[in-house]
Amino acid sequence: MGLDSVELVMEVEKHFSISIPDREAEKAYSVGKLVDCVANILGVKSYDFSLREKTFSSLKNELRNLKKGINDFSINSKVAHSLDIQDKLLVLELENKTSLKLPLINFKAQSHNGIWRKVRTWLTAIDEINFEEIAWKKFIDIIIADNLKE
Repeated sequence: MGLDSVELVMEVEKHFSISIPDREAEKAYSVGKLVDCVANILGVKSYDFSLREKTFSSLKNELRNLKKGINDFSINSKVAHSLDIQDKLLVLELENKTSLKLPLINFKAQSHNGIWRKVRTWLTAIDEINFEEIAWKKFIDIIIADNLKE
């Protein structure tokens, strides 16, 4: 386990007021495995995806209000099919209406502080998203992670 991984596990332990045994922490080599580990310790038997669904619904409704005539799209649709990330005014208005930052749309320097920076470092995440390929489902998860407040 590298130093970034150890720091991330410590942040997760602090956030959830739990202690992750070293043996379990070593198995948490991906975000999914870390989530499973924390869920197991907290006794969570199933995941609640309502935050993802509510966030997607809010973004979809506001996008449809801002850009008339947009084709219907689902959470499994590619982002580029419904959102023109080059339309700065549209993106900024969407952020304003939803009170969410849409990360990795590079109009200005993005903050890489806190948990998101550590997760990105831990996963050696890329700094850009291929919006032609990414589905709303995955982008919503990134939006939620980036908008979490410490």
